[in-house]
Amino acid sequence: MRNRPQPLRWYLRSVLVAALALLLGEAIAWGLPRSLDAGLALTMGAFALLLYAGERATLSVARSFSLSLATPAHVAATVLLPPPLPAALTLVVGIATQATQRETPSDKRIFNVAHPTLVVGLCSLLWPLLASPAGRRLPALALLIGLYYALDVGVLLTVFCLQTRRTPWAVWRDTYRPTVLPELGTGALGALAAVVWRADPTLLALLALPAWALRSAFRARALAEEARSAAEEARGVAEKAVRVRDTFLTAGAHDLRTPLTVLAGRIGILQIRLSGGKDMERGWLRGQVEAMDGAAHRMIATIEEMTDAAQLQMGRPLDLHPESVDVGALARETVRMVAEAGGAAEGDVVVDAPPGIVAVSDRRRLERAVQNVVGNALKYSLRGTGGVGEAPVQVVVRGDGAWVVIVVRDRGVGIPPDELPHIFEHFYRASTAGKIAGTGIGLAGTKAIVDQHGGHLDVESLVGQGTTVTMRLPRAPIGLGSAIDAVG
Repeated sequence: MRNRPQPLRWYLRSVLVAALALLLGEAIAWGLPRSLDAGLALTMGAFALLLYAGERATLSVARSFSLSLATPAHVAATVLLPPPLPAALTLVVGIATQATQRETPSDKRIFNVAHPTLVVGLCSLLWPLLASPAGRRLPALALLIGLYYALDVGVLLTVFCLQTRRTPWAVWRDTYRPTVLPELGTGALGALAAVVWRADPTLLALLALPAWALRSAFRARALAEEARSAAEEARGVAEKAVRVRDTFLTAGAHDLRTPLTVLAGRIGILQIRLSGGKDMERGWLRGQVEAMDGAAHRMIATIEEMTDAAQLQMGRPLDLHPESVDVGALARETVRMVAEAGGAAEGDVVVDAPPGIVAVSDRRRLERAVQNVVGNALKYSLRGTGGVGEAPVQVVVRGDGAWVVIVVRDRGVGIPPDELPHIFEHFYRASTAGKIAGTGIGLAGTKAIVDQHGGHLDVESLVGQGTTVTMRLPRAPIGLGSAIDAVG
């Protein structure tokens, strides 16, 4: 109980003290029966069994919410037995029931005994006043059912209010509103049981049918509510998927439009030259073809990235084609293409990638992984953000024992710490991305590529200071590269 708020601890203790004080007061005022006649003993025994069975059974009234079926026995005992017997019966049966609940915390078990004892004790204390006018038993029973519900929910409502610091109305609306009809229905069943018992105790067995019908009705209601909630959740998921799809297609179209514009522009220049009959220098022509080739490769990489994202979303592994790859040479060439496509100025990217560092990997996917990381670094970095002698983006490739390590460091906007665990989720974009276009699949796809190569991808970032992405790939053992080439 020590981990609970102090007001709640005081309240739980006060409920226990009030229940015991009320029981003692009723015993003093009415006295305990010195001898039990056969009828009273039969009534107490029968409703003790019903109360015990009700405490161990539940009624589903809403999604993830159920009620104890002890209410009918509580109401019937209040009508049939004089004080303090209803409260004493509730106390004894409650202790017997909670004694078997070893997994429940002790303070909760004590409250589960004190709470119904207090409610039943107050109802049995007030019942003679409600039933005093002659010939008005039916309105009195209705008042008793309403009183039981109000006291029962009122005691529990206070617990939730003290725990959550919310208003009683808000707690009742969100938690107890679905229990109104079930509580009143089970209370009415208890009143009916009392009437039937007084007429002929053997007829009590006939109440099994309405009890079963009541339980089935509210179970069906609970299932219908659960189905409705599941449908609403499914609709929310579908709407989110549509929004993600639209965002993905828009960003994907943007990523394809840039290289396509480059390709169309270069082709247009060539067409103008050809239609004008102008000679084209070999070096100039080579530059145009290389630019078009780079743009075409960028479009192919974007399409493959989309295809891989779809495969991973469906739970399918990537179809890798491993070969011996000089990671340093691949990094230098990839950085050159990304820098040219992104319009980076000279000196915006510094590459430290010595040749001869070899990894066994799928060349095209490794190239795309480096493209994604370097492209993000350039896209989210500010010009001139590097320190003295530093470029905004630095790319380092090195060998580290059994691993090839690729480090991409930028001085850009960074990522908030609470968002770092989500950056590898498909379509997720950090809040610091702002209005910069992107699909949100690049980093997720990069992690999938690295993971399926047996490597590791780590990201460190500070808002306003930049991000460092580290890729670790298994290094090719000596001689393995030539063996793979020979097999291929």
